[in-house]
Amino acid sequence: NLAVFTMVADHFKNNLGTVMGLNEVIIGMGFSLGPTIGAVLEAYGGFHYPFLVASIAILLTIPVSMTIDYLEKKEAAVKKEENLALQNGDHVKNPKHCINNESNKNNGGKKGAQTYTSLLTHQSFLVPSGFLFLGTMMFGIFNPIYTMHSEDFLGLNQIKTGYMFGFLSFIYSVFGVPSGWYADKNNNHVKVCFYGALISGFSFLCFGLRPIEMNSDLNFIMDVGFIFVFGIGQAGLLIPTLPAMQTGCKAIRNFNECKNLEDAEVRNEDNNNDTAIVVALFNIFQQGGLVVGPILGASINEYFGFQAAMLSGSLITLGYCCVTGLMFKIYSK
Repeated sequence: NLAVFTMVADHFKNNLGTVMGLNEVIIGMGFSLGPTIGAVLEAYGGFHYPFLVASIAILLTIPVSMTIDYLEKKEAAVKKEENLALQNGDHVKNPKHCINNESNKNNGGKKGAQTYTSLLTHQSFLVPSGFLFLGTMMFGIFNPIYTMHSEDFLGLNQIKTGYMFGFLSFIYSVFGVPSGWYADKNNNHVKVCFYGALISGFSFLCFGLRPIEMNSDLNFIMDVGFIFVFGIGQAGLLIPTLPAMQTGCKAIRNFNECKNLEDAEVRNEDNNNDTAIVVALFNIFQQGGLVVGPILGASINEYFGFQAAMLSGSLITLGYCCVTGLMFKIYSK
């Protein structure tokens, strides 16, 4: 995951949200097709057959990956030579730019490269990181306890419960690309995360407040509707988080450079070291939500029931939205 997200962040800086949406569609296809293909292979070849086929398929990707890596390195070397030639010509025309480049070399060549501390102490990076944590936490709360809920209160067997989760993945994947595209188009990824969190929190609120003692068929229909809304909210909440964190990192770096350098051309340059740090923190917050969510959801469900667990997730998410919404209002004045 780290390698994939780093490559995506490096190659698609201007439409990262859209590409992240497409990435989630591909991941969703893998999660949807994998169990089906595995079941068919197991039925015809036995337990070991799916693992054998999967390992061969993975090994076949190695020469393809090595070829792509070679071509990219070759292209990067050509671009580096072209940039050096342009910089040498610019040094003659613009001595000020030369001075700034010398100062950057004295700083190890890292023009504003961020540290973990500098990012984790700034709101422009922490706010989207919090949305990422909440989004994966909500998935972590929902997935384990809904399985028990669907069997106990809806009477669904494992196959039908699997269909419900498949429906959630489908909705999440379908709305992922439009969410990323809209965030890229308006260049406001955090706002899309904010509205996605509101929608997801609202769906959890509906799960928590609806009466359990209802007709099972009506409960099933309501669950389908709530899951539909939850999938839309999660797409808006999670897909734009990486570009939002990347944008926050750039804002911090540019602010720091403004205090030391006056050259606007240098301030707008990207730093590859930033991308590696952002993706690493992205993975930490993502996995953190997936760790906290199941523990929190299962604990509350054990002692207080399914509805209390969903209400807790809703209150946490909507509470975070209130705090961030207040911050937006204060800083927009």
